[in-house]
Amino acid sequence: MQTLAMAVLPILLALVAGYITGRFINSRIRNSLIRLITPLVWLLLLSIGYQFGDVLGRATEVTHAVAVALLLATLTTIFPWLFIALAHRLDETTPRFSSPGGGTFNAVLKPLKECTIALLMVATGVLLSFVEIPAHLSNMPLPSTDQLLYALIWLIGVDLVGLSVNSKWLSLRVLSIPVLVILGSLTGGAIASAVGGPSLAVALGLSSGFGWFTLSGVLVAGYLGNTYGTIALLTDLFRELLAIVLLYSPGARFSESCIGASGATALDSTLPIIKQTCRAADIPTALVSGLILTLIAPFLITLFLMK
Repeated sequence: MQTLAMAVLPILLALVAGYITGRFINSRIRNSLIRLITPLVWLLLLSIGYQFGDVLGRATEVTHAVAVALLLATLTTIFPWLFIALAHRLDETTPRFSSPGGGTFNAVLKPLKECTIALLMVATGVLLSFVEIPAHLSNMPLPSTDQLLYALIWLIGVDLVGLSVNSKWLSLRVLSIPVLVILGSLTGGAIASAVGGPSLAVALGLSSGFGWFTLSGVLVAGYLGNTYGTIALLTDLFRELLAIVLLYSPGARFSESCIGASGATALDSTLPIIKQTCRAADIPTALVSGLILTLIAPFLITLFLMK
């Protein structure tokens, strides 16, 4: 419970602080601050890539861990996306970066360009993790992933001033998204177990992190040892990367499905990307879905893995 509180509380505080700031500054300053979101997102992706490379560099039995994690991550991303798309009948929305009258080519080119840049930033971060950094550079006070994330969440709070809080935030349509994510993730985990993955209980436990790799890695390692802890961490890292690809791809036209595929990360690391690629009206959906999945993840992991 302490881990859960420590994960959620700073995010909520940053969001509220940003909202309060947005209420007291004029629109010109607010718009200038909001324009900082895109460059900060690139830095966040670079940092995520660095973390990912660091995990790969320290992992034992890397090939096996990566293979199992990729299988689980792929299935637990695809099925939530499909379940939400089918339940909501593939309602198409207009991503924030699309422009009217731009034609089909421009509508596809822009998100593909954004996706390519995102993947390049992650890949650059991975490569940097294997480079020996000179001592005088390693001592530089660079921002951590968490600091970048909280800065972005604060900026999103600033931008939320333009949204009205109403009953739609807790509508059945919004609340159905985390439910479908849970069902889709468990379905994906069960299929992964059936096609040669870990046992059913273990696969379901590994599928219940919903992208929250800092929690799942530690929690699963406590029950099953370091090898499975690494698989859990990699599974949720891959889920986060796949969600980023979906959000930047033409699939962002189906924002609810992409928010669902983001899992618990819709509350934190992918929230700035959702803000960048989807409509402003989708932010409440991301916050509610991400919060519910964040709250339920540790309980589901414990339920499936405790003996």
